[in-house]
Amino acid sequence: MRSHHRRSKILVYSGTPIREEIVPHGPFVMNSMEEIRQAYKDYHEGKFGPPAK
Repeated sequence: MRSHHRRSKILVYSGTPIREEIVPHGPFVMNSMEEIRQAYKDYHEGKFGPPAK
């Protein structure tokens, strides 16, 4: 790969599959829909910390 206009970084990651069920929903990926619901609840209650600047 070559970029003539700016510096770029690339991360290549691999590993052994963990063979767990995943549930993708919006910005969250969890193991169950119940965990997704809890993540949304925590997010709306501000438990994820202050917003990024």
